[in-house]
This record gives sequence, structure tokens and C-alpha cells, in this order.
Amino acid sequence: MTAITAALSYAISSIGIQVALKMTLTSMAFPSSLFVALAQCIFTVFGLFVLYLLGYVTFPAPSWSNMMAVQPLPLIQIFNVACGLIGTKLISIPMFTVLRRVSIPMTLLAEVYILTMPTTKSIVASVVLLMLGSVIAAFNDLSFNFVGYVSILISAVATTAYGTSSKMLLTGPKQRTKWELLFYNSLFAIPILSVAIHYRGDGYSAVYNYDQWYNLKFLAMMTVSVTMGFVLNFAILWNTQTNGPLSTTVMGSAKNVLTTYLGILGLGGDYIFTVTNFLGLNISMGGALLYSYVKFKAKSPKSSNTKEKKGDDV
Repeated sequence: MTAITAALSYAISSIGIQVALKMTLTSMAFPSSLFVALAQCIFTVFGLFVLYLLGYVTFPAPSWSNMMAVQPLPLIQIFNVACGLIGTKLISIPMFTVLRRVSIPMTLLAEVYILTMPTTKSIVASVVLLMLGSVIAAFNDLSFNFVGYVSILISAVATTAYGTSSKMLLTGPKQRTKWELLFYNSLFAIPILSVAIHYRGDGYSAVYNYDQWYNLKFLAMMTVSVTMGFVLNFAILWNTQTNGPLSTTVMGSAKNVLTTYLGILGLGGDYIFTVTNFLGLNISMGGALLYSYVKFKAKSPKSSNTKEKKGDDV
């Protein structure tokens, strides 16, 4: 039950933040995705520090040596968040989900060859189905944006590295806590994101002069985008620790069953329908659902396939 709860918490929080970000950055044309990432980090550091002082969460006292102990995870997280936010703004939600699936076979390989975690033919088959659908969908993509594509592909590589590094830090001999990783990931990112916004020319000026700050709908979407960043990052670490990095990556695709159809129905207003794209998206979604079925059936105590269960557990 813990495995399913962890996976669902990630899926639900990911849906919430992706919809809020798409509304904030595209529909309401907020000028800086990096500023949103900075606000998420500030909220996470401040919130965790308050909870730490009040005794609601526990982790080793903040120090330079502890920050260095969790490297390179914070740096990987910066690339992941920044590139993901840029890509979210530049391409449609359906194509965003397709390109992000490149991280799935990379994560599968990382689990097998770096984490030495066994896999099964059913898992491999679901990954192949996922990628086949992605190739079909992207083959006739009419909403191509070079910068957006490159950003999402970099984010996919960072996702693989982040999941693998997280699993090693959360379960290895020098085990760290989820709260500690969240705190240092965000703390490390704040100065880097601040400088990046400054060197983007009119970054802070564009944010200051944005004309929707008094729009209640925008404020609501911005609040969800910022606060859900904390919730999502915790859910990612929890699911990675419980189910493994491949599960986190594939669940990121499975939750897109909903966000893809929201994009098709008009969320963001930038999806261009074609038969090829729609067919590919559905094949890819089928692969994600197949993986979820195989994964959590193997984790069920009622499963009689002991060998496959051991192969999928973390």
C-alpha cells in the first residue's frame, strides 16, 4: 500500500503543478519561468526551516559539509527544473509529455547497469511501447520549437541522473533524509537561479512590470505553481525511495493520460491535432499503464510470481 500511495502522491501533485504552470506561463503569459523556479526554491527552504525549528521535520543541522555531501544532486535538480519550465512554456503539453519519455529507457538502463536492479520482460515491453508511441506522435508534430525540444531533452537526461543519484543517496551507506535533500536542493539553487534571471537582460524588470499581479486568477495559479513545487519534489523523492527511479519516471508519463487530454481539449491553446500524433500519444499512454499494472501487481502481497516481485522491488 505504501508503494501505491507514494506513486499516487507523485502523480496527483505532478498533474496539479503542470496544469498550474501551463496556465501561468502560457495562458496568462507570465514572462519568466526561471522566476517561478526561484520562488519554488525560496518557499521550500523557508517552509522546511520553519518546520525544522518547530520540530515537525528532522534532518542534520544545516552546514556546508552536509551540503557538499548531497552533491551533485542539487546541481542536477537546477538543470532539470529550469529546462523543464522553459520547455513547458515553449511547447504544447502533449509534446512535452512525449519528449520527456526519452528519460524512461535511459532510467531503465541506469537501474540495470548503475544501481544493479533486476528487471523483467514485461517492464522492458512497456518501455518499448512507451517509446514507440512517442516516436509515432513526434513524427508528425506540427508544433515544433527547437529551443523547447532541446530544453526538454536536457531535462530528460537530468531526470535520469536525478533519479539515480537520489536512489543512491536515500538508500546507500551514507543515507540522507528526504527533507535534507529537499532543503539543500533548493538552497543551492537560489543563488544560481537569481544570477540566471539577472543575466537574462530584463528578467526582473519584466516580472516587476507584469500587468496581471492584481488578477486573482493569476495569483491563484502562481500560488499553486510555487507551493506545489515543494509537494512535487517531496513526492518525487518518496516515490524514488519506495519504488525506484524507473517507477518515478514512468509514473510521470502515466499521469500525463489526463494532462495530455487536457491539452487536446484546449489547455494552453497550443495543441494541433493530427491523426498520427493522437495515435502515438495513445500508444505511449498504453505503455505507461501497462508498466503501472505490471509494477504494482508484482508488489502486491497476493502476487504469486515471487521472482518478478523481487525483480521489481527496491
